[in-house]
Amino acid sequence: MKKLKTLLLVSCTAFMASISVQAALTLNIDTANQVLFFTGSATGTLLVSENQTASWNDGTFTGGVIGTVSDPSIITTNISGDTPISANLYIYGDGLIFDLQTEGNFTEISGNSNYASYADLAPAAITALEGRIGTTMILGTGSGWGDIDVVAGTIPEPSTAAALVGAFALTFVGLRRCRKA
Repeated sequence: MKKLKTLLLVSCTAFMASISVQAALTLNIDTANQVLFFTGSATGTLLVSENQTASWNDGTFTGGVIGTVSDPSIITTNISGDTPISANLYIYGDGLIFDLQTEGNFTEISGNSNYASYADLAPAAITALEGRIGTTMILGTGSGWGDIDVVAGTIPEPSTAAALVGAFALTFVGLRRCRKA
């Protein structure tokens, strides 16, 4: 019985640790579905100018912008009702710039379950965007936000979430049974 209890405790701890791994803000590019989305979260201070601003970049940015993905719904802030005025991912042939501008003054941003499609971009822009997988966008404007890793991501299937919830529930039930024994 003690071995079962230990196994259940280790399983529960591993499950909770896997959930908390996504702490830093990450840009996920799903090449199969041609969508991008953010996971994780970050805290920091916006640069105060005409609008409050935070921006990240990678690359050298020669040749001008060849594509833009604009969708403020892909980022959530910690101020109720305050969504960014703009959330733009500018694509260059050799780099990315992600720019947030808002009238509010939020101190936390996080990914959510919203996806932005890039399927309508020109082929050169799609190739350039997908070629940035594995890079890191460095904080350029604002402070404390940290960098954004660009990774290959896939949209989680609902069955995956259900399986994880089920595994957690079974672990919880198992631990309760061990306590009663």
